[in-house]
Amino acid sequence: MPTPEVGGLGTTAPGCRVFGVCKGVAGLKEEVCDDDVRLEDDWVPVDESLAPHELDQVIRSKEACSRAVVLECIGDIPDADTKPPENQLFVCRLNPITEEEDLHTVFSRFGAINSVTIVRNRNGGSVGFAFIEFESKVACEQAYYAMDGSLIDDRRIRIDLVKVLIKNGINLG
Repeated sequence: MPTPEVGGLGTTAPGCRVFGVCKGVAGLKEEVCDDDVRLEDDWVPVDESLAPHELDQVIRSKEACSRAVVLECIGDIPDADTKPPENQLFVCRLNPITEEEDLHTVFSRFGAINSVTIVRNRNGGSVGFAFIEFESKVACEQAYYAMDGSLIDDRRIRIDLVKVLIKNGINLG
């Protein structure tokens, strides 16, 4: 029985057949590979070639990329390469009576505010959290450090940066 040609070069060698090649189709030849050479022989796993802190960074980066692609696929974000805003705060544990104007008044001492949005239920009542967008990243960070844990309308609020929430995999959509 003649052995098939390797790579179409006219040489023949016994060996394993490459999967994925159509058999019996006119004009296509079965390819063979050398049994002594394996792709895994030169391959070094990433975890063996990087320092532990570098490996952790690579893993986090790949996880973030995977999450972004999933969010894009299900329609939560328009593009997987979308970066979270660096000038937006997430404020939670708000008193239901707190209004946008109250938050604007309290947070405007740190800098100019683009928008304040309290998330509401179908009946128009507050669900207890809001987003505050500042004009600058610096003002946003100042507000974050100064106001986290403060009292507004007899409630101790919690604040986080939106980019941190997204990085940690919390879906805000």
